[in-house]
Amino acid sequence: MAAVLAATLSAGARADRAPIVGAWKSHIYAADCESGDTSGDGIYSLHTYFADGKLAEIGMGSSPVLPTTLGLGTWKKAGKGVFASTVQVGIMDADGNYQGYMVRDRMTTLARDKQSLELQVRVNLYNTDGQLLSSNCGQGTGVRLPLPTPLS
Repeated sequence: MAAVLAATLSAGARADRAPIVGAWKSHIYAADCESGDTSGDGIYSLHTYFADGKLAEIGMGSSPVLPTTLGLGTWKKAGKGVFASTVQVGIMDADGNYQGYMVRDRMTTLARDKQSLELQVRVNLYNTDGQLLSSNCGQGTGVRLPLPTPLS
């Protein structure tokens, strides 16, 4: 009985761990929502997908610089190797005053090796009252980041 329970728990743990779980670095370019043509230098971000369906993201620069808060959101499996996510990020001005927020909806497709990914993004920008100011698209790529092992 104990062996059956242990095997069931082990199989359940493997089933719960989606291949997207872990830390990633991505590079996303602004893109025309109709044609898909990209422009600009793009932005880099670090994002971590947690096994419980939560997501944390931090931008690493854009042009022009747009100060933001830590992005928090959720993700779910949308197909074989495809994941949908939504992240909300606060926007600040140069003095650190809250100016509104962005909502990033993303479709992420993992490569077969599960070490790289492709992204399709829609970004909605809102003011402090929640009024939609603009909607933009983007596309990009990312790579899995190896996490360091703690010293013993």
